Amino acid sequence: MVSVEEKVLRILCWSNLDFLNKKHSSSESIIQMFYEFRIFSTIYVAKEMPSFFKYRIVVPSISFTIPSSSLSSPNKLLTGINFCSLHTWRTVDQTPSSVDDQFPTWPMVTISNITKNSMWIYKRYIDRYSLNQECRAMLRHLMFGMNEMEADDHISITVTEPLYESVKECG
Repeated sequence: MVSVEEKVLRILCWSNLDFLNKKHSSSESIIQMFYEFRIFSTIYVAKEMPSFFKYRIVVPSISFTIPSSSLSSPNKLLTGINFCSLHTWRTVDQTPSSVDDQFPTWPMVTISNITKNSMWIYKRYIDRYSLNQECRAMLRHLMFGMNEMEADDHISITVTEPLYESVKECG
């Protein structure tokens, strides 16, 4: 990551790596990163979401309106949204029953621009991952093209949980 420009790291929420260093200083950490379909995804073991996510909710869906003050670029275009969801296993009586179930599938994420009546549905192409059975954060940077998202657009992001998981928080 040394050769990656600071601007790119900042867009992907990786400019402040202290939140990871503090959590993984005494043990080996597993961080998986993927890029496909204009979505950069990072998954890692975490008990809580990074502190820089100010707007949080404890259900698997979040809805907001893009404020005009948030568009600081000269041409006032929104180029992407950072979204994080914190996942955990369901209660003991609902834990996986087969070995295959111990490697969860990626959750499906639905992004809706209610104002423009448009929708994007994303489910990671590689179906399964493994980070032991710990709580994990899925941090995503969703990139958008010209005029796909603008000031005052009403946005909804919903995480459809895999069978044996639940979303603890998203923001």
